[in-house]
Amino acid sequence: MKKFLLGVLAFQLFAFAANAQIEKGSIMLGGNVNFNSSNSEHLLGMLPNVTATNYDSNEFLFNPRFGYSLGNNWVIGTVLSFTTGQTTRKTVSSTSSSSTIEENIVESDAFGASLFARKYLPFGDKFSVFGELISGANWRTVNSLYNSSQGSSSENETKYTEYTTSLSAGLAYFPKNWLALELSSNLVTFTTGEQNQSSPNYNSFSFGLNTSSINLGVSFFLNNK
Repeated sequence: MKKFLLGVLAFQLFAFAANAQIEKGSIMLGGNVNFNSSNSEHLLGMLPNVTATNYDSNEFLFNPRFGYSLGNNWVIGTVLSFTTGQTTRKTVSSTSSSSTIEENIVESDAFGASLFARKYLPFGDKFSVFGELISGANWRTVNSLYNSSQGSSSENETKYTEYTTSLSAGLAYFPKNWLALELSSNLVTFTTGEQNQSSPNYNSFSFGLNTSSINLGVSFFLNNK
C-alpha cells in the first residue's frame, strides 16, 4: 500500500509539473526571515560542591532577494543576508565556603551576498516544491566578552571571511499567481573561511534536513499572470 501511494504521488507530481506557475520574464522580489532561540542548563556534582552552567542563545537572519525567470519555473538572481546573534554561557561554581560566577558572551554579526538558481515543480493549483542552489560570501565579526566574579575580564574581536555553497529544498503556497508563501530548509551546506592571511583556512560540511532551522519566506512575482 505504501509503495502504491508513493507511486500515485510521484505520478501526480509529474502530471502537474507541466502546469507552469512562474512564467518566463517574471521578476521575483522577496526574501525569508528566520529566528532561532535556545536555553539549557546543566548541573554537575552534589551538594555542597555544585557547578551549574546555563546556555542561552538567539539568532536572527534576514535574506532579501531579487530574481528573474529565464524560463517557466526557473529563477536566477541575487541574495543579500544580514545575521545577528548572541550566545551567553553563565557558570556558577559553589562549595561549602565560596562561590564563583563566570560569564562568557559571544556576539556575532554578518553581512553576505550570493547568487542563486531555483527550480519550481508545481503540483495542484496552489502548491509547488522547489530546489535551490546558492553560493556566495559572508563577512562576519565576532566579539567575545569574559567576566568573572574573581575580578578578571577580557574582550576580543575577530573578523572572518566565509564562502558558502548550499542546496536547499522547500514548499511554496500560491494564494495568488503573483504571491508565494514559502517554507525551506538546507539539505547540504559546505563552508570554507579564513580568519586572516596568517591563519589556515577552515572547512565545514553538513548534510541532511535540518528541521530545527526552517526558513519562512515570501516572494512577489511581477508580470506573472
